[in-house]
Amino acid sequence: MNALWTDLIGAILKPARPRLAVCRTRADAHLREQRRIDERRAQALAECRARIEDARATVFATGDGVVRADMTALEREWRTLSRGERSFDERTLATWSAIAPRHWAERLRFTSSGDLATDTEAAVVLASDPNGVEQAEAAARRLVPEASVTWHVSAAPTIARASEHLDDVLRALTDAIAPSYGGAALLARAEERARAVSAAASASPVIAAVEGLAADVGFVARLDFLWRARTVDSRGEAAVECPSAAWIDLWRTGYVVSAIDARAITVGALTT
Repeated sequence: MNALWTDLIGAILKPARPRLAVCRTRADAHLREQRRIDERRAQALAECRARIEDARATVFATGDGVVRADMTALEREWRTLSRGERSFDERTLATWSAIAPRHWAERLRFTSSGDLATDTEAAVVLASDPNGVEQAEAAARRLVPEASVTWHVSAAPTIARASEHLDDVLRALTDAIAPSYGGAALLARAEERARAVSAAASASPVIAAVEGLAADVGFVARLDFLWRARTVDSRGEAAVECPSAAWIDLWRTGYVVSAIDARAITVGALTT
């Protein structure tokens, strides 16, 4: 097994995240400040409510049915304070904007889960690795150029199987090589490469924890081996990029493809 596969296996689901400590600190500070704002607002609402009740009691005690100007002002204050509460989506975007690179701030890259802790973790995970995230998105768009790209962050990401999307390519390649001179030996070497890579991937705890990922890496290793053998040019390079190259490049960033169809690709990331 050559260095390409050793390095790749060492990178899968292990993104760089050079800004992790900074993003975690900023997220914690932002959430503390948000809690202080919420507490001050709740106190202001409680005080306003108490003044409204006092004003109503005065009106009832007077018995003249006249609503005084201070009552109207209090109701206006109540409406203003009530409208000041941010929606969950607004809160998530505010947390994201507080920690993400400036050119990312207005675009939430992940789908909100509806849970504050989960969304904060997703924001920290992605904002901490801007170069890796952008490289993963670029690789994902090579899989389906017209598809949108979003993210899903979890402790146990699922994967879209490269073998399911590239099986026709491998089958056609195998059928072309099999009858050629030395074809059987070449196919045997490709199978050996796949087994070795899959075994090495299975030895990685983070890869082994994701169902089917080690086998998928082995599948891609076989396809890559045969593609290079079939299309190599005089410089020792593949004349045409292998269809699995985008999968390899995405895995190399430390992320995986969680879902893929003609319209959308979801890139998966491990929580910290």
